[in-house]
Amino acid sequence: MQFWISPFVSNSNIISNLLLIAFIFFSITHKNKKLIFDYFYFSFLLYMGLISLIFNEKNQIETYFYYLVFVFLFSIIFAIEKRSLNSNDVFVFIIIFLVNILFMFSEKTLIYREILYFNFESATYSKPLTLYFSISSIIFAFSLNNFKEIKYKVTFSLLLLFSIYLAIMAGGRAEFLSLFLILIYIFRSKFIYIQFFLPVLILFFYYNVELLESFNSLYRIFNSFDITNKSNLSMRDELLFIFVNNIDIDCIVFGCGINSFQELNNLNIGLYPHNLILELIYSVGIFGLILFTFIFYKSYKKIGQLEKNILVFITIVSFISGQLITNFLMFYLLNNNKKS
Repeated sequence: MQFWISPFVSNSNIISNLLLIAFIFFSITHKNKKLIFDYFYFSFLLYMGLISLIFNEKNQIETYFYYLVFVFLFSIIFAIEKRSLNSNDVFVFIIIFLVNILFMFSEKTLIYREILYFNFESATYSKPLTLYFSISSIIFAFSLNNFKEIKYKVTFSLLLLFSIYLAIMAGGRAEFLSLFLILIYIFRSKFIYIQFFLPVLILFFYYNVELLESFNSLYRIFNSFDITNKSNLSMRDELLFIFVNNIDIDCIVFGCGINSFQELNNLNIGLYPHNLILELIYSVGIFGLILFTFIFYKSYKKIGQLEKNILVFITIVSFISGQLITNFLMFYLLNNNKKS
């Protein structure tokens, strides 16, 4: 089938493929009552696709339809009956986590030379790795709070510290800052200790710049507050001004489709708003933003506490980095039709 092996070549082709996906979805739900697919969520994805067809005629939009179709298929494949994660799941995750570490060592992605660090050949950081180890840290922190036996507390404490260290070394600023906030929330009952520890840690690194440079994320975060560095915010401030000054009146109410922020402002690829709300307004308008907020609230009420922590973490990240259409984990967590 052309759908699977070649790019979209026309709007009619896109529509036929979307209809095919809709047909597959309804066929599966008709035969399998355990399949979970929230109809508001499905309507949001369909609306995003249709708005993009109406307002976008340029070829570049076809690339982003691949992402949207992937989200459709991803949602259908993983739309099985959900349950909250339990202790057995956590131990399985530990095995997967350790196997991943061993694999990284064997591939020389992780290298130990005085300190343990990632061997990035051309890049200086990795957002996916920071995201992975941040989510790992959230899982270990949650487990540390919920397991009472001392042997488990020691195990999860060590895994948490190791995972936080790897998240720091992976270098993603937005992901690490978001992890930092979520960990404060998870350990909020111990906030008095956090208040004492944080200023000491910040002052220590502030006066030990050479040591700070060894820790990738921390160095990049501290560097963000250097006003002499013109690129310290990675153009996020400029993108905000572009949004405020150039927002198209036609986009405000119903949106202008996927990637419209880049298209309408003639920006290079990668210069998306770096903010979930701004991108939602450009893509699906105030109407779509309200629908998305309703879906988010509805799903948040139904998922377990660990999933809540992960969803909030991903949402915080999306306010300062990342792109809506590639935020697959958020889409997975929002597709929830389980009864409260």
